[in-house]
Amino acid sequence: EKVGGNVFTVREIPPLADAGRALNLLETLLRESQEISVADATIASRSISDLLTGLPQSDVAMQQRFSRLLGQGGELKIPTEKEPLGPTDPAARLRYLITLRQNQTLPVEKVKPDPAAVIFPGAVPAGAKVVSQSIAVNTAVPQWHSTGLYAAPGAVIKVSLPSQALAKNLSVRIGCHTDSLVNLDKWQRSPEISRSFPLSKTENIAANPFGGLVYVVVPNGQQGQVNVTISGAVEAPLFTLGKTSPEDWKQTIRNAPGPWAEFESDRVIISVPSVNVRDIDDPAKVLELYDRTFLAMADLRGINRLNPYPERIVADQQISAGYMHSGYPVMTWLDVQKKSVDFDLLNKESWGHWHEFGHNHQVGAWTPEGTGEVTNNLFAIYVWETVMGKPDEEGHPALKPLDFKKQWEKDDAGGRKFEDWKSEPFLALHSYLQLKNTFGWEPFKKVFREYEAMPEA
Repeated sequence: EKVGGNVFTVREIPPLADAGRALNLLETLLRESQEISVADATIASRSISDLLTGLPQSDVAMQQRFSRLLGQGGELKIPTEKEPLGPTDPAARLRYLITLRQNQTLPVEKVKPDPAAVIFPGAVPAGAKVVSQSIAVNTAVPQWHSTGLYAAPGAVIKVSLPSQALAKNLSVRIGCHTDSLVNLDKWQRSPEISRSFPLSKTENIAANPFGGLVYVVVPNGQQGQVNVTISGAVEAPLFTLGKTSPEDWKQTIRNAPGPWAEFESDRVIISVPSVNVRDIDDPAKVLELYDRTFLAMADLRGINRLNPYPERIVADQQISAGYMHSGYPVMTWLDVQKKSVDFDLLNKESWGHWHEFGHNHQVGAWTPEGTGEVTNNLFAIYVWETVMGKPDEEGHPALKPLDFKKQWEKDDAGGRKFEDWKSEPFLALHSYLQLKNTFGWEPFKKVFREYEAMPEA
């Protein structure tokens, strides 16, 4: 427990933090009705999840013990938004996680569709045409390469590549939802639904019980083009800026059967349920807006205007932390799925997007301790001003003068303590904005460029 600053104290370790005791308790709960507190159930769930996550297949006795649990407790409960699996039902969570882990170790040819896949990320329409497609992959660009293909839940896809490409250590990923929810107290979807397979042979197979968009994944430090052939998947809507014609998009591509779609440029790739793009006539306008924002962020920080690989943003039923979170990909809840691909909404209500991409651009060396949620917003403000052409106060309600006045008065009454200042991100942001409003953006650019020019420690 944090008691101040960087000082922590260790309290008595709860008995159920011992995975053996937690497992004994859950076995008892499956055999007989017994009351258990929410706190104990939460601790037991986490302990068993940690045990199961790190359990080697060679531990036959424990694996058999878990398998016996699957035969108890009746029908397996599936986590959904309406009926999540929470801490008050640790036995159901354990049984579901056991099933998930066992399915992850199955040989590809034995993978079956998971019943939860119909709910999320979704099913492929019955009768959808399975295709074979050759994709040219530029291996100088690392990370995920979109293919415009979608693997149905449990469907086996085949991935072929030339023998000279094997040394590049490529892999294939099925599913863009890589957030693990295992350690969260509540699951609104299956806690792990994306899978990756190494392309270690010229002929490879892969399958995911949940299905998903198909990607070729390239590690850092590669060069050259590789032609990869993927068969057994269905087409999904994919618009690539500068490549996809508006006519092809409107007439055929946006109606492809895959339940998830992507808009792609050299700087960003957006993944949303396909229902959000089927009525969009001009994805180029959306992507060009994103591209302008990333050019602006690069301009503020003083870095190459074309990143080594495109940023990504993915909508999800549930994410691992926060309302959105940064990283690769940036993750959002489904309530912003339409906003991510709708030009008018993005141009009007997009603070969260630029906030998270700001995290991906901020630098620890010029971010004081405690202001991780502050300096990233400099990029959001810069985008709001230079790309959207709007004043600061329209970017977020907390930036309105009256709201800032209230924050300032509260801080003043509290003695203007640094701990309070940095704990209120918009109060701290206003300190930066005072500099910006007085001297403009050039001092920020100069300082950031000096940091970029420094040798790495």
